[in-house]
Amino acid sequence: MNKITERHYDHNLHIWVMVCTDCGNILSSDSELNMMPEFVYCEKCRNIQVYELFEKDGKQFIRRNKYPRFTGEVTFGPQSDIEDINIIDKCDGYELANAMRKASEFLIKRSRPQNRSNEQSAK
Repeated sequence: MNKITERHYDHNLHIWVMVCTDCGNILSSDSELNMMPEFVYCEKCRNIQVYELFEKDGKQFIRRNKYPRFTGEVTFGPQSDIEDINIIDKCDGYELANAMRKASEFLIKRSRPQNRSNEQSAK
């Protein structure tokens, strides 16, 4: 679940707002900055699965569904586990590197033999 702490002034509405970075919902608003909460959580995005694997054209891809969102081909190549990355959200290098590291950890955990046998027995 994303903890939203950033406050932005909306010049069209003439109010301060806190917006979910995943779905774009306005979670809190007020005309006075000092009346805004310290943080809020988006209930709509609470149950979104962060990483998702899917196949396209016979290749396996991974998608990150929370900020910073991206898709990439799963290769487990010599230099990277994920290649041909399509970044959906604007973000800095640190945020993207952190998300990519977590995506690689997700892939490694998912590829362990015990996880595969648990998935097959669940079917």
